[in-house]
Amino acid sequence: MFISFVFTTGPSSCSRENSIDANNHIYLNETSAQLSSPEFPLPYDLATQCTWVVEARARHRLELTINVVDLPSTCNTDYIKVCQGRYSCNQGTYTACGKGHWEPLTEHVYSIGRHLWVHFRISGELRSRFTGFKATYRQVPEGKLE
Repeated sequence: MFISFVFTTGPSSCSRENSIDANNHIYLNETSAQLSSPEFPLPYDLATQCTWVVEARARHRLELTINVVDLPSTCNTDYIKVCQGRYSCNQGTYTACGKGHWEPLTEHVYSIGRHLWVHFRISGELRSRFTGFKATYRQVPEGKLE
């Protein structure tokens, strides 16, 4: 069985005002852009999930830089997961939670192909005291990654 996704124009950022479906299908294909938890740098709201699918143009790859991570230290409840792939987030390449020695975090994640998925999961019962995350990506011509 082959499952495909059809991406439509929708919100480019995760927000508590968006529908659950809209927050889980945020499609980005700009040359560069910023991603962040809702209302960053303010503390994020409870029980929100955001998934961005980032696509590079032909003969380009993606460089994702995680600039700030401020999450609970346990990855069971709140985390950022970055995956490779066009249709699903089945191969995790990077998971971040906590903050500790990551302040400020400048971690680069490079796509193997033209696509990256960034999934932010928040499952608290109260408004968080954590601010979440901020990341940027840029498209880089194949062969030009650092």
